[in-house]
Amino acid sequence: MRKPLLFLLGLLGSGALAQAQQRDPSFHNATFQNGANVSILRRVVPQADGKYVVGGDFTAVDGHATRHVARILADGRPDVSFRCPQLGSGVSGLLAVQADGRALVWADSVRPLVRLLPSGDPDASFVLDTSAALGTRLRRAGATVFVQADGKLVVTGQQTLVRLNSDGSRDTGFQSPALSADMYVKAVSLEPTGGFTYVTSSPELNNRVTTGRISATGAPDASFVAQTLNRSDVNCLLRLADGRYLLGGIFDYGGSIPSLLRLLPNGTIDSSLQSYQMGYPVYTNFPTGPVTRLVEQADGLVLAAGTLNAANARGGPAPLVRCVASGQPDTTLNAHYISRFRTMPVINYTYNTARVIDMRVEASGKIIVAGLFEQVGGQPSSGLTRLLAAQPLASKSAHEAAVQLWPNPAREQLELRFEAAPPRRVALLEATGRTVLAVAGAPALTLRTAGLARGLYVLRLDYDGRTASQRVVLE
Repeated sequence: MRKPLLFLLGLLGSGALAQAQQRDPSFHNATFQNGANVSILRRVVPQADGKYVVGGDFTAVDGHATRHVARILADGRPDVSFRCPQLGSGVSGLLAVQADGRALVWADSVRPLVRLLPSGDPDASFVLDTSAALGTRLRRAGATVFVQADGKLVVTGQQTLVRLNSDGSRDTGFQSPALSADMYVKAVSLEPTGGFTYVTSSPELNNRVTTGRISATGAPDASFVAQTLNRSDVNCLLRLADGRYLLGGIFDYGGSIPSLLRLLPNGTIDSSLQSYQMGYPVYTNFPTGPVTRLVEQADGLVLAAGTLNAANARGGPAPLVRCVASGQPDTTLNAHYISRFRTMPVINYTYNTARVIDMRVEASGKIIVAGLFEQVGGQPSSGLTRLLAAQPLASKSAHEAAVQLWPNPAREQLELRFEAAPPRRVALLEATGRTVLAVAGAPALTLRTAGLARGLYVLRLDYDGRTASQRVVLE
């Protein structure tokens, strides 16, 4: 057995990331061009090698021609070895990126799902399964694709929750749940067990929102308590580090119209969340919209994106709101750090029209943000930026914990021993920030890693009020 590695983990105080955000000065502010039209970044997907694949409304990046999909180097500059051609008459949109760097895009009404090689050229080896009118459903609004850790694809949309093999063929080992024609699968959380938690919306049935959870084979999870809410809508679903779920949208619940709804791990509604109406007007002339994207920071604070009421913001709706565990807004966040200011005629009022459409928390704690904006922290930025993780407020010597970790690199399993009080939770995250393994803390732990893909991971330890992390390599 390899000799255990003893290391010190600096633990972040509970307020560590409650400081004002800061743009990463090492990240190049690329200019996205779209001819005479406004460029909008709609999707950003971090790769394991530190690069990003982005999708949106653009035809060039820093003068490098690439239509609607581009690969960005870790420093923010365009990867000129990638060039996406015109794929069809419609606007192509990035849906997902596989582990080998091949991107899945919506091409046009004829080819609803195309895979691109790392060069950007179409991949002829990918053939979309056309059974059950899957191609037709993908052409409708709201369809999207998620990539599992094993490379299989989860496709969602109107009356659609199916799983495909990585080459586009149907996964016959998965039984899709029964969905009526009016049900849109709006959001999905990939579970560590291989199953899915999902949320549907039925606009034709009194704006009904329903939740569900299925196993890796598609069988209903009997331990999950499904919820049904009328006069509601949902846009996003986030599985929190502690196993609870956070839904973003507009909900008719508890005599109010909250923008966030939290579920316990068994699916029941967590009534302790005190979400406010961040999707309702702050000023008469500036109506705000629902939450469209949610991410969880390393300290447990949640960032919500949309055109939102930041509670303490002046200058119109804000593109980002940060919430504390209770669901209330974090008023230390600069609501207009990301901006696109415009002046309203007649009344001569200047307000922020910026929109954050997609964002991801990286294993380092940095946050990559995509959308429609022109400045970040007063510096020019045309829709893509990276924010730094805030530094701990306390000195390192005040919050240190000795941990034995071995082997590293690991193969079949990872051993952990804690000399002091163990953390509340231990999680293993991919380089993209997605949690692939999570267990309750104990003085001694064995993490089974045999089924995980090789590569760089981050071990995260969640204590009460602070968090620690350490890089781990699986080989």
